[in-house]
Amino acid sequence: MKQAGFSKLYKATGLLKQPDDDLLDMLNIEFHERPQLLAGIADLLVNGIIRYKKVLIKILTVESYSRHASLDIHNESQVLESTYPIQGRLFCGTVPAADGRGLKQKLIIASKTMNALCTSSVTLGSKPQVSIGPGHASKVDPRDSNLFLASTAVDKFKDMFATDNDRLRVRAPSMSQLRQVTTAFHHPSTFNCWRSTFEPFHDILHMPATIFTLCDLPSFSGYGSNSTSVAMLSSQLLAVCAQAHLYHNNRLTEAQLETFMMLYDSVIKDSKSWVPLQAVVDQLNKNFEKSSQINILKFAFVTSLSAVADAAGDGLSVANAKLATNILLRFSDQFLDD
Repeated sequence: MKQAGFSKLYKATGLLKQPDDDLLDMLNIEFHERPQLLAGIADLLVNGIIRYKKVLIKILTVESYSRHASLDIHNESQVLESTYPIQGRLFCGTVPAADGRGLKQKLIIASKTMNALCTSSVTLGSKPQVSIGPGHASKVDPRDSNLFLASTAVDKFKDMFATDNDRLRVRAPSMSQLRQVTTAFHHPSTFNCWRSTFEPFHDILHMPATIFTLCDLPSFSGYGSNSTSVAMLSSQLLAVCAQAHLYHNNRLTEAQLETFMMLYDSVIKDSKSWVPLQAVVDQLNKNFEKSSQINILKFAFVTSLSAVADAAGDGLSVANAKLATNILLRFSDQFLDD
């Protein structure tokens, strides 16, 4: 890293080392009794660097997933090649995957029981290259790659893993920790806060947008959507639903939807792109005529929130392109040697 002109980054990450046998054992446990550790794994990996041949890749944002469907309904299903470790106990590389928006190379770190998707990273060089979203800019062969983790992050994770440590129960839920998903809004695991971002980039303008956070981006500032576009309003509705789950025991009320409804009612909805959102809003209004609150998980069983998620997802690529520019500017300013 120093030879490549990134001594500032080395100073920020500190000593780096490859996972030892103890850490590999921890990453390969079944997480049924301690699913909160998957959030800790995301925290661990964003303090890491991948070496592929002579190329270094700084990980910035990671989403963790369990391979067990009883824990995580979003367990790996779309990759076209296996990410199960063959040599050793950790997979680290790219695999082709389809996500409904074309074929992409996804950068994945995986054990036998979990996989972690890197949704933001920087390939180091004289001109650093940012990858953002589900796809990585170039292929990384898992047979020729190595993962290095910050020693301090490894120690923190091992401490968290200790059976007498109760910090697993302390982490407060956050919208920025929700993963980018588009289906299964009836399932609690959809709202698991198993995403983490390298601390210098942990803010709304320097991490990948999701269907839950698109609505928090500035309007008319190069992020592609204004506050009353179908993508932004779809995102805002999904964000309110997520907040109902995270902060209100799944209970959604009209008061929580007040700002959304004011914006929604102010818009002329004259194109087919509005149909999914209109259908869900109509169903919400019918439910509120019968009750003062709605259980959001039960509501998702009878309503197509996935179609609303697709509408929100249409705004992500433009937003992420602008966010990638932000990331590159901050990365170059803070970590590229003079």
